[in-house]
Amino acid sequence: MIQFLTPVLLFIVLYIFWNVYKTQKTGRSKINLPPGSFGWPFLGETLAFIRANWDGVPERFVQERVEKYGSPPVFKTSLLGDRMAVLCGHAGNKFLFGNENKLVAVWRPLPVRKLFGRCLITIRGGEAKWMRKMLLSYLGPEAFATHYAATMDAVTRRHIAVHWQGKEEVNVFQTVKLYAFELACRLFLSLEEPDHIAKLASLFNIFMKGIIELPINFPGTRFYSSKKSCSSH
Repeated sequence: MIQFLTPVLLFIVLYIFWNVYKTQKTGRSKINLPPGSFGWPFLGETLAFIRANWDGVPERFVQERVEKYGSPPVFKTSLLGDRMAVLCGHAGNKFLFGNENKLVAVWRPLPVRKLFGRCLITIRGGEAKWMRKMLLSYLGPEAFATHYAATMDAVTRRHIAVHWQGKEEVNVFQTVKLYAFELACRLFLSLEEPDHIAKLASLFNIFMKGIIELPINFPGTRFYSSKKSCSSH
């Protein structure tokens, strides 16, 4: 019985996906969009994007599509559950950063919105502008000189003594990551205990791995582990 039902259920799922894909494609045909592809339903081109990141060449995903679709360097795609247009090059960056809250608004991928919730990096518009302005009093040059310089000096000296001095070989990337994280913990969380910071760093690494993943909240996925790390103590 199970052997009979399995192909039937698979056929039904594929049929539903195909109909959803055809419906979305028909609805988009009347819209003037840049060249490109939205890929598979829901998945989009996420697998190619993740594969490029795993291979250590994340820029490959963009380069391949710019070469394929030509000039101007703009293409449509679907990543991590969201459809989008990607603007490349000097002109594209100038357009985006010069028209924030005018023609374009800050946007974050679906996994980021789900993991971070409503906070400074996910809100936009007038509220986000007000919060950034408020933070300037804590992160401006005067604040660093008055409140943070001494702590930064102490953390830097300790870090060099522990992780650099007397070492025949140093993994610079991992070491500098640890230094930046420890510095952030000291400055913004007032954490000083090394064991506590190391445990938090381990959870933070798990959390970061889920940001560029499909937002599938199911045991065994990176997104699930990332979300679970937020509630760990």
